[in-house]
Amino acid sequence: MNFNPVSTTILKCPMMIKPVGSALAFRGISTSKYLLKQAIYSFHDVKGIVLGKDKLESNKALVDVREPHELNESRIPGAINIPWNSSPEAMSLSKDQFYNKFKFDKPNEDKELVFFCAKGIRATNAAITAEQNGYHKTGIYKGSMADWLANGGNDIK
Repeated sequence: MNFNPVSTTILKCPMMIKPVGSALAFRGISTSKYLLKQAIYSFHDVKGIVLGKDKLESNKALVDVREPHELNESRIPGAINIPWNSSPEAMSLSKDQFYNKFKFDKPNEDKELVFFCAKGIRATNAAITAEQNGYHKTGIYKGSMADWLANGGNDIK
């Protein structure tokens, strides 16, 4: 896992982000402090989480932010699905509201959430939203599903 203090992948979602001086605003909230906190995960890091090779990996949750119809194409084993486009408010819901909407428990704030999508853009937005809602351990699998498939991830069970 690499730490990327100068992430700029968030700039690709014009409806969610707009310039505010030298910083950016994500739904009206400055993102400058959130850009520095995202751990960047590689294929090998995510593979380690899936295979459970490291005891520290048990305190991490893979979060697929693609839409449900995209899951038919491919999945990363053990990932939970919290779709970003149709549910951007998900991490701000109470535990009961979250369960009623998604039919599984909301992740605990002490877990590190590793977000991914198809190519990494929605994952970045979801990680920032999670940070804004009390999840201070977040990461992004920048390559997301494109990288997972390119590296043979579909063969990992």
